[in-house]
Order: sequence, then structure tokens, then C-alpha cells
Amino acid sequence: MDEGEELLESLRNYDSQAPDEAAMFRTPPLNVIVGNVILNRLKRHKFKPEVLRSPYVVREVSLVSPRTTHEIRVVECLFSARLPETDIVFKNNYVDGTRGELETLYPGIDIACGAIDMFTHVLNDAEKQRNKKTPTRLYCHTSMLTGDMFGIEFDKASEKFTEKMKLVVETSEYGSLVGVDMVFIPIIRGRHFFLVCMNMKDNEVQIFDNIYAATIQEVKERHGVLPNYLVHLFEDYMLQENNPKHGNMRESPIMIMETNCRTKNNFVDCGVFVMRHMETFKGDEYGDCCDLSQEGFEIEVQGFRIVPDEEKNRLEAEAFKKIKRRAKQFLD
Repeated sequence: MDEGEELLESLRNYDSQAPDEAAMFRTPPLNVIVGNVILNRLKRHKFKPEVLRSPYVVREVSLVSPRTTHEIRVVECLFSARLPETDIVFKNNYVDGTRGELETLYPGIDIACGAIDMFTHVLNDAEKQRNKKTPTRLYCHTSMLTGDMFGIEFDKASEKFTEKMKLVVETSEYGSLVGVDMVFIPIIRGRHFFLVCMNMKDNEVQIFDNIYAATIQEVKERHGVLPNYLVHLFEDYMLQENNPKHGNMRESPIMIMETNCRTKNNFVDCGVFVMRHMETFKGDEYGDCCDLSQEGFEIEVQGFRIVPDEEKNRLEAEAFKKIKRRAKQFLD
């Protein structure tokens, strides 16, 4: 009996080596939702191969090549005026574009800000196909500088501008302005659009305006203090982001770009000029790649097409004689 009692006493004090109950797997109750969480490593940023980049891929709209069949169908459907103007015809992760906004691209109509904003999203996405030898470019929307920002204190205006700039940068291909050579900011003043380029590669503030001006002073009087105010807002954002190029734009000259497509009578298509300059300008070393014809050139071409054949032959003969005379004078 004594041995049996000792055995029972030892079993009472026995410390089991089994794992603790709290450490064992438990089936959660039915009223608890367990998320299907899969932990993955962060994936590195993927870049397109050379074969999918410019110049193997044409990014800019060609003004020489004829329109393809599907492009003609899209244009006919867009400008048919048969469907509601609230239809979503452009969509990405950040913006929805309606038919009514894109219908303002019809010739002779003032273009809407939304159409230009949609185009900036297209250009920012196209930077994935950028030729590595060309400058890096970032495109902002038309609401970066609004009229109400002039009537408030500079600190509040700078806060608004910084908030907008951060949103544009974060949704772009680059994620920061470090390494970006050009920042394009379309500006609307009244009913007129023009473009400001912060060229951090050449240290210039470049203004593209399709309205012809005889002197640079006339252009400066037209824009007033707006370019300088925009530069100060941009530099304040660069300071907050600790960008190494902070201060360069404040000391850079403001250049009025004398493009070949400036007009004296066309005040309606200013938005189209802004879109084209954003798409084609890559710096001074590339020159003016806009390729838009000079004002009145289409009228002369159309007039030449409808003249009789005898008159065409006479004009061509006179042109040949004139060119021959110029070449002879140049060589002499």
C-alpha cells in the first residue's frame, strides 16, 4: 500500500513535457474572420527593354503619316454627337475622362482643361517608353496654379502647390523629381493657355506661347509676375523635398521660346499648341520639333491645288528660276 500511495503522489507532481496549450494551433471560432494574408517580398521596379522603347516605338503624334482605319473610326464616333456627353471614354487609375471634354478638341472650339489633363496622364505613362538618351520629363495638370492662389498668403499658396505637386510626382513613373530634367506646367489665364517648362537640365525657365509678339517685352507685359511667382512656388516645393537642385530655377533666366508656329490670328487653338509642345520638346539641342505649320500656310497650299495646270507649270518654272538665281548668288 505504501508503494501505491508513493506512485500516486509522484504522478500528481509530474511535469509533462508536452507543449503548452497556448502555444498549440487553435482553430478560430466561426465568428472570427481570418484574412488570407500572403507575405511577399517587395518586387523591384521593372523597366521596358530597348525594343519596346523609343525610337523603336513612336511616341509622338505624326503629322505626316495618314490616319489609320481605326483612328478614323474613333474620331467619327467621338465627334458624332449621338451619345451622351457624360460617357466615360478615357479611364486610368487616377482620372475618368468624359466624352464632353474630348469633344472640345473639335476644330474652332475652345479646348477644355480636362482634355489637356488627360493628355498629361498619357504623356506621363509614355515615359515608360522613353529613349534613355533623351531627357526625363514630368507633366503636370492645368490646376497647378489657379487664380485663387494669388489672393492668399504665399505660405498657403505654397502648401496648395506642394500638395498638388506631390500627387503628380507620386503617380508618375519616377516617384520623385531627383533625376527629372524637365517639368512641364500648363497654365490657363482667362481663356488662354500657355506652357511653362522648368528646364533643370539647361537651368532655364522656358515659356511657350502661341500668340506672336514683336518684342520680348510685350510678352513679359502679357504674363506679368506670373512666371516669377510660379518659380518661387516650385522652388519652395524643391526645398521641402530636399532636392539637390533647389535654388537653380530661382537664379535661371526666363526665356520666351520663339517657335515657328506662333500665330497672330489664332486664339482658339492655344490648348492644342500647349499639348503639342509638351509632347515634342526635349531641349534646346533638339530644336523645335513641334512640326505645326505656320499660320496661313495651309491656305496657300490649298490655293495651289485648285489652280489650273498651266498656272501650276508657270509658278513652278518661276520658282525654279528664283532658286537657281539664289544659288548662283550664294556660290559667287
